[in-house]
Amino acid sequence: MDIAEKVKQAKETELSIGKAREVYRTVATRGSLVYFLIDTLNALDRCYHYSMANFVYILRKGEQQPCTPASVLFLVLTWLLLQLRMHQCSVNTLFFQSL
Repeated sequence: MDIAEKVKQAKETELSIGKAREVYRTVATRGSLVYFLIDTLNALDRCYHYSMANFVYILRKGEQQPCTPASVLFLVLTWLLLQLRMHQCSVNTLFFQSL
């Protein structure tokens, strides 16, 4: 009986860990997105080269600020402008390389 109880307890623990993992999955996805956005800033200019320590600093600084709709809108617009600029730079690079 002792082994059967431990197997049952292990299955319950596995389910609770799986539920907790799913809660943190969205946070991990957003964190990785932010990291790779910051990491690709150097594609625009070499002065935007960030290390992991700088990323952690930026992340902790962002945790201290309140999340308002205006700040979320600012981040989304900044991300869109960054994507547009990266696309523009890549098109220009392809165009000038072909000449």
